[in-house]
Amino acid sequence: MLIKKSSAIFFIHGGPGLSSSCFQGWFEQLKGKYDLIFYDQTYSVSKDISIIDSLCRELKNKIFIAAQKYNEIIVFAHSWGVYLFLKSIESMIKQPYWKKISKVILSNPSDTNWNYFGESGERLFAKMPQEIIERISACNDGLELMKMALPYYVGDSNNVPEIKIDRYDMEAYNRISEEMENYDVGELARLLPASRTYTIYCDNDFENVSGSPEIAENSVVIEFPKAGHFPFAEYQDAYMKVLKKILDS
Repeated sequence: MLIKKSSAIFFIHGGPGLSSSCFQGWFEQLKGKYDLIFYDQTYSVSKDISIIDSLCRELKNKIFIAAQKYNEIIVFAHSWGVYLFLKSIESMIKQPYWKKISKVILSNPSDTNWNYFGESGERLFAKMPQEIIERISACNDGLELMKMALPYYVGDSNNVPEIKIDRYDMEAYNRISEEMENYDVGELARLLPASRTYTIYCDNDFENVSGSPEIAENSVVIEFPKAGHFPFAEYQDAYMKVLKKILDS
């Protein structure tokens, strides 16, 4: 007989343009205690509708549905998924289901405003040889682009884990980037429940504390050594120890 778990971890993947495939396989150790909820953001949105607003509505609806099934939800947002969560937080905290969110874990958060976003992009490109930058700039195939870029996302380009990336929708990326021009979610980050929000920054990631100071101010900051942008894949055992410590706190 299957035993229904009372708690779930709700994963919000980054991108924009990616899917939840990058999470697959790395969090299996948590299945004994939690149900793991992965969903893929829907990018097929009419041109006359804001794609970011559509994604926020989808996210809030998915969390609402999860809240009907579980007594406790832990939100785990990675990279650009943190931006999407922050864009949705103001309306979510007004809903009854918000009380079911016991913890918020933000891993490798994207920057809180457009200026920081530019700085983190410069840090990423600084890790890449000029030849790779030129090839990426000329590439129109999203999956091929990510294949070329991945060694410079991780902490050690000579030790790239087999991260599954099955989608990179460049059209969605471009639409979202246009809508994000001059964005600032710093004030929204101040709405984070500071005593139950945990932010993980990695030593060799192009995203760091300087890019999201409001998030750092409103959470428990955890510094993770050596890793780059996908620490749960790069140093899985060490990352799981940190994650389990957060979940058990």
